[in-house]
Amino acid sequence: MLKPTRGSGVSDVHSAGRGRILALGWGNIFSESLDGGETWREETPFGRKSPARVGVTAEDNPLVGTDKGALFERTAEGWTETPIKGLSRVEAIASTSGATLVAGKMLLRRAAGGAEWVSAVPSIKKLHVALVAAAGDVLYASLCDPKGRAWLVRSDDHGATWTEQSAVLPAKVESLSAFGARAVAAVMGGAAFFTKDHGRQWAPIVLPEYGPYNQGFVAVTDRAIYSLLRGASLASLFCSTDDGVTWERGESVSSASAMWTSSDGVHISSLSGFVLRVPAP
Repeated sequence: MLKPTRGSGVSDVHSAGRGRILALGWGNIFSESLDGGETWREETPFGRKSPARVGVTAEDNPLVGTDKGALFERTAEGWTETPIKGLSRVEAIASTSGATLVAGKMLLRRAAGGAEWVSAVPSIKKLHVALVAAAGDVLYASLCDPKGRAWLVRSDDHGATWTEQSAVLPAKVESLSAFGARAVAAVMGGAAFFTKDHGRQWAPIVLPEYGPYNQGFVAVTDRAIYSLLRGASLASLFCSTDDGVTWERGESVSSASAMWTSSDGVHISSLSGFVLRVPAP
């Protein structure tokens, strides 16, 4: 167990590699660890604004999006706030070596070394952007229309252009995770789609069903797919090492709020303020 914040819970987490972990805690707390979660440094730079998602920029700076569409970035000079009109709640942050992307009601892109945030909405269809995720320099985004249908798109040029990667999905994408050449997307209702070739081909997988639990987060590493099923008070983690054919039930955590993966396994944050770290299979 890791304890990132002194507050009552953890709302979002991000693993930036090399033992660096960023976390958001209730009470508008930003926490950073440089030693894999053993020790943490806390800051409260957001004023009355509520942080929603945390990540890093292409320049490796901490970036936090709020529930009202403002972006907070920490550089060598300290924290700066950038309000974005029309962005609304920030749902996802992703970065490659060449750009940083932020998803809310719109998809925004800032080139590495640049200062301006511009629209990067894929031009395939006039759809809302739901989520964005990065696997190295490959980007994935999920789109949805007013009827609840969804599509997955992919970019190989840091979000400058996009190509469609899936047929119409049955519902909005609720969770999107990418790692290396592998990615997994879960849609509302418990269906999921998986790729092993950077999104060129997607195949459906059957997520586990267990009692009264509902599908929560999905995440992927180079060796496994993880599915977190949420109940009224407890969430159970399931792991598949054969691309979703069979599943093994693992750890349980109370009131899970987020899940992320790295090369050493999966991490689950809890509203109780802890992060559970499960080693890779």
